Amino acid sequence: MSTTGDVAKELGFKKVLVVTDENVEKMGHSQKSIDSLNEAGIETVLFNRCEMDAPDYTVQAGADLAKSEAIDGIVGIGCTSYVANEGLRFLCPVPATEELISESLAKIYDCYQ
Repeated sequence: MSTTGDVAKELGFKKVLVVTDENVEKMGHSQKSIDSLNEAGIETVLFNRCEMDAPDYTVQAGADLAKSEAIDGIVGIGCTSYVANEGLRFLCPVPATEELISESLAKIYDCYQ
């Protein structure tokens, strides 16, 4: 989580939607990533209404928030955010290429080993 800001900056993000759920947020994991993003000069907007197997109205609420805030990136934190992230990427695509995202995810994964 400490490298989230560096990777997002490398991707060229300026303002990201941080997607998580209330439990992950309460444990402080979301804040660690938000702090890393802010330290890298990236503005954050929190969407903490994810739930397991997010229904369409939850994903739509996240997409509406992303569009109204003019985000240019999405950062998902926690397992419940995965389904919502996939839906958000479909409804509100961001400019990063899949290759660059995969490369950056590999860098984050390496930091946790």
